[in-house]
Amino acid sequence: MAKSDKLINASDLLKESQRLDAVKRYHNFNLNREKALQDIVMLASYICDSPIALATLMDKDIQWIKAKVGVEMDQMPVATSFCVHAIKQDDIMVIEDALLDKRFAQLPVVTGNPNIRFYAAAILKSYDGHNVGTLCVYDVKPKLLTAVQQNCLEALSKQVSHLMELDLSMLKVNEHIAEIEQQNQK
Repeated sequence: MAKSDKLINASDLLKESQRLDAVKRYHNFNLNREKALQDIVMLASYICDSPIALATLMDKDIQWIKAKVGVEMDQMPVATSFCVHAIKQDDIMVIEDALLDKRFAQLPVVTGNPNIRFYAAAILKSYDGHNVGTLCVYDVKPKLLTAVQQNCLEALSKQVSHLMELDLSMLKVNEHIAEIEQQNQK
């Protein structure tokens, strides 16, 4: 391996480590904001005319599902996830027919139940610029998204990111208040 390859690998490892640290900050999303998050996921499903919509966080081995429409699972392995590819880019990712895409054609969710064909995702970004998850939609039939639908999905993903940031900020404020109260009692 050339020296430049080692530097690239070290740089990639550092970036991934920082991204995973960012994911951990958002993992314990406040239950008081789950309704707002669920509403955004429902809107994504409706706007994109897709029966399945998810807000997810992409950890090292597990994709955590924080809100959902059309499925009952709370997590899935990263190894079989569409979103692991989406978080590697900043633009919206659209797969019109998963059977025609070599990255996804052999996945169990494509070859078997629920027979996913269509996928689109917009990135969830942390305040410090890390791609921590996705707002994504799935369908069992191939299709396209209009430019308006893509713009709406991207706008909704930004709202999910803002909710996560608000939740994180409120957590820090509450921790600070508790520290001050504890100091006042002493």
